[in-house]
Amino acid sequence: MASSFSARVLLSVINFSFSTPAISQYPPEKVSLSIYYETLCPACSEFIVYNLSKIFESSILGIVDLNLVPYGNAKQLWNRTTICTHGSDECMLNTIQACNFIVNNNFSEWISCFERRPEKRRIIIDCYLHGLGEKLESQCAMETSYLYPPLEYLPWVTVNNIPLRIDFQNFVKYICKAYKGSPHRNCQWTPYL
Repeated sequence: MASSFSARVLLSVINFSFSTPAISQYPPEKVSLSIYYETLCPACSEFIVYNLSKIFESSILGIVDLNLVPYGNAKQLWNRTTICTHGSDECMLNTIQACNFIVNNNFSEWISCFERRPEKRRIIIDCYLHGLGEKLESQCAMETSYLYPPLEYLPWVTVNNIPLRIDFQNFVKYICKAYKGSPHRNCQWTPYL
């Protein structure tokens, strides 16, 4: 059973970013939005709750390929042991979130899976306990280490691979500017103050 689970999940690991159905039959290319963060980082939590969550309440997500990378300033040692900024609890939560992203395909499920979706909870726990989570976390480590320029602080937000640096709270403005399709109705943005 574990091997069939691993095979199914590994197929979905190839791309564990959130995406939504096409807006039209021939939509323009979506804008890439990547968020590099740590689970116990207060600034990251604030950004996800008060800023990022707004795109899930609108249709702006329809023009975005969202990539969430729960690793941040962690360091992976030669023996694949990970040392996290906020200790072992953060390492565990980062790995669980990486597992969650391959099981759940939308933000509301990401937030509520442990409360409302026991069947998905079991898959996430299996991912964490049977080594796939460790592989996902290594993938997050590699992606984070190849950032150019390297991340300077958290959260590190990029739009089409360009870091927004201190203007990260205004990420929707950059999404709208990068989008090549017709003007999107939700490209009016008021950042969290």
